[in-house]
Amino acid sequence: MIPTIHEGHRMRIAREEAGLEVREIAERIGIAPGTVIRYEKGRSTPKPLARRAWAEVTGVPAYWLQWGTTEAPTQPPVAAKAGASIKKLPRLDSNQQPAD
Repeated sequence: MIPTIHEGHRMRIAREEAGLEVREIAERIGIAPGTVIRYEKGRSTPKPLARRAWAEVTGVPAYWLQWGTTEAPTQPPVAAKAGASIKKLPRLDSNQQPAD
């Protein structure tokens, strides 16, 4: 069985390979050290901006941090996993009146 490596683990690997301590990466990205720890332990999901900053500071692709691969899939990962097509939702107007 192949162990699952979640985003937080990849973030920790990237930070350690870049030779950065928790406090150092927090200062460079502009987040609290506690936030770094929560990201790395998988207790919190980084926002796209924080993920991109992490990638830039550590020298790894942001996509790799999030998905564990360096190549973008042809479909969004959720749709690809489900094997489903993306359905268009009905438009909701703010002026809709209740049906009689």
